[in-house]
Amino acid sequence: MEPVIAPFKTELIEPRRPWKTLSHAELGTAERVDWYNHRRLHGKTGHLPPVEYEANYYQETAKPQVTATIWDLHQTRGGSSIAVMAAWRMRRVRLPIRPAVRWWR
Repeated sequence: MEPVIAPFKTELIEPRRPWKTLSHAELGTAERVDWYNHRRLHGKTGHLPPVEYEANYYQETAKPQVTATIWDLHQTRGGSSIAVMAAWRMRRVRLPIRPAVRWWR
C-alpha cells in the first residue's frame, strides 16, 4: 500500500498545502483516484491506461457462448431428451441442484 500512498502524498497533498476546505481535499483525492484507476500509464501494461488494458484482456479471453438447442440434444435411456426438457419446464421432474458429495460436516 505504501507505493500508492507515498506518491499520493508527495504529488498531490504536499504541493497544494494548505487546502482551503475539507471538500477541496476530498475533490482532489477523488480526481487522483480517478486518474490512477482510469488514465495512468504503466510500463507493465504496455503503456496503456488500466481501463483500456482491462478491456483488451477481457476481449482476448472471452469464450464464445455456446447454447444448446433442442436439436443438439440426444436420445436418453429413459426417453427422449425433449420429453425430459418438457417435463422439467412443467416442473414434473426435479433436476439436481445440490452437489452429490457433501463437503461440509
